Amino acid sequence: MATTTSEVGTTPQPSRAALAAAITTSLADAGISRLEASSLTGIPRSTMYRKCDGIGKAFDADELALIAQVVGMKVSDLALLAERRAA
Repeated sequence: MATTTSEVGTTPQPSRAALAAAITTSLADAGISRLEASSLTGIPRSTMYRKCDGIGKAFDADELALIAQVVGMKVSDLALLAERRAA
């Protein structure tokens, strides 16, 4: 199953892999490399690459907000894209 249930509520959340894929796609669509995204957001390069590959911890809310700003989207749009990818 591609979605998980939040421990706090019962709303399905996109999986870490689906969110990472949505971010990677959004960066590519905006013509922004992971290296550029790292520089523009202040997220360390190794962290950006690792999280975009779905390895380790997921992007946190602050990181999602920074990435969304860089690609010209809302965080909710990134989440919706991830949900669609997971379906």
